[in-house]
Amino acid sequence: MRIKIKFFASGENALNYQFNKYDIQGMIYSSLLDAGIYDIHNGNKIRFFSFSDIFPLNKVKKDLLYNFIISSPIDRIINDIYDILSKNEYFYLSGYRFNIAEIKRFDLGITGSFITGSPVVLYLDNRKNRYFSIKNGDSISFFLKRLKENAIKKFNIFYNDDINLNHLLFDKMEFHKEVSLLLKKGNNDFNIIGTMWYKLNLSRLNRGEIKFYKFIMDTGIGEKNSLGFGFINPVVQNGQ
Repeated sequence: MRIKIKFFASGENALNYQFNKYDIQGMIYSSLLDAGIYDIHNGNKIRFFSFSDIFPLNKVKKDLLYNFIISSPIDRIINDIYDILSKNEYFYLSGYRFNIAEIKRFDLGITGSFITGSPVVLYLDNRKNRYFSIKNGDSISFFLKRLKENAIKKFNIFYNDDINLNHLLFDKMEFHKEVSLLLKKGNNDFNIIGTMWYKLNLSRLNRGEIKFYKFIMDTGIGEKNSLGFGFINPVVQNGQ
């Protein structure tokens, strides 16, 4: 399930602000707390939601409408965020107020073809904070193996299941670009490397795997999904 939020800066004070995924994550947590979901931070568990990059730009400009999408396999998360933001008609990012022009709640089916709406992130070594990088010559086989393992792990935890796949997560991929994002959390800076993909395709979507692919579409692929990484959209007719 998904929410698409269309919004704009409520004053010129925000014109020096650059969108930060930690701020958006914080806004989502705040909305869930307002809705009475208090266990979102409990333990070292996976948080089953993701969100897209802000589009069309990462920097605030006057009189420009911005968009982003939040997705989750948990309907309550989407419904509660929708209810809180619809009631308030605004939200704050790093102290700057943004007014909501439109908010839409919807669901999507899957087609076996996807496109990334935010960078896909995978650790090569989380102790050294080293991420998978095509530019650094890291193995695409590693990327595909870890992408599959990570998706299966999240699905099995969520559904208390024990599924496996006898094939790769995607059998045809069209690379777009690699990005390096500098994120700020308080006084600390974090550099995260991820990859964007024009196409993540399955040549054949088996009926028995529809539930699995619907789940990873709503949860996100790779790591750091709740920080707005690994968000994917289905590609429907005419490549849209």
